[in-house]
Amino acid sequence: MLLLSLILTASGLDDARAALAKLDAKPVRGEMKVMRWQRAAGKETSAGVTFFVSDGPKGVALQAAPGMLHEKAAGIVSTTTLMRVHHLLDARAELLHQLERAELISEENVTWKERPARLLKLKVEAEELKKVPSQVSVSLSGSVANLWIDASGLPLAGELGGDVEAGVLMIKVKTHSKVTREYGLVGGRLVVTRESDENDANGAGQQLQVRQSTELKLEAVE
Repeated sequence: MLLLSLILTASGLDDARAALAKLDAKPVRGEMKVMRWQRAAGKETSAGVTFFVSDGPKGVALQAAPGMLHEKAAGIVSTTTLMRVHHLLDARAELLHQLERAELISEENVTWKERPARLLKLKVEAEELKKVPSQVSVSLSGSVANLWIDASGLPLAGELGGDVEAGVLMIKVKTHSKVTREYGLVGGRLVVTRESDENDANGAGQQLQVRQSTELKLEAVE
């Protein structure tokens, strides 16, 4: 009876945590295409860069395709760190860390890309706010994440958005961000196959808009 009770009360969040904990990070390699659009001070710029990437026992490797490194690509290159690439090519640890600290708000059966799925609405912890200096006032709203999982609990997609207002003395900056991810299994490893990142900042008479999309095509390495 106790076992039956535990099964009946298990949530989608429990299933997602358990499914992620079972995964093994086997080596992968492939191609990553990043597109970036930016508007600042009334000026628009856009660029794209293709990278060759891999992740395995020897660590993360990142190399831009020939002819891709140019002035307009500076924004992409500066944000494409080895740590970021690792989190895309091995999404398990970062996502599990977030889910261990999340609270389940609601759960419902839905369809995701014509596949049966469960949609989890989660209250998440904004860890980046812990690093803000005490003299800076910060308010956060909208720290709710959506996570789509399959019947076994494996993540299919995720979405996280929020608004932050920070101020020092009379200067205030408002930012809005939204990140969406699609996940897949490659050789038993959870990877990000697509990511869309939106960021808007407004403060001190200045506005900045950034839209960046990332697409990965990966294969397992034997």
